[in-house]
Parts: sequence; structure tokens; C-alpha cells
Amino acid sequence: MDAALPALARAAARKHLETPRFVGMLRLPGGYTTYSRGNPNVARLTGREEGAIHGISYEFWEDDNSTDFARTYARVEREGSFTERTGSG
Repeated sequence: MDAALPALARAAARKHLETPRFVGMLRLPGGYTTYSRGNPNVARLTGREEGAIHGISYEFWEDDNSTDFARTYARVEREGSFTERTGSG
């Protein structure tokens, strides 16, 4: 056990990787997109497993310093997940 202490100390001293700011974008049939912090729980949002819905896709929108990202990220922080009509469906 004592032999592991130096390795544990080295691991604790390492700089942790930062998670980039991102918004999860779940594109749904009918032209709707759900925006969320992190990865969405598809089954909770839709009532069905992800693989059971034709036309569903997920995008990881990392902070690209755009005005659209900043606006969307702020809204998700303020309101939580939200859904908007984003296409013609």
C-alpha cells in the first residue's frame, strides 16, 4: 500500500483536463431541436429510446465564440433544456 502513495501524489498533482463549454443539440423529426447542457436523456425527453425514433440526431456544439453560441449557452444556463422549431420538418 505504501508503494502506491507516490503514484497517488503524482496523480493528484496533475492538472485536470477542463471540459469545454458546449451545448447539446438533439435534432428531432419535424424540424425541432432540443438544446441542453450536456448530453440529453433522449428517453426522458421523447418517451422512447433513441434508436426507436427515425430521423433523430445529436450534435455537440462546442463554444465557437459566435454570438449564436453565447446566446444559446446563456439561455440553457438560465432556463435549462429547451426546444425550438429550427427547420421545416
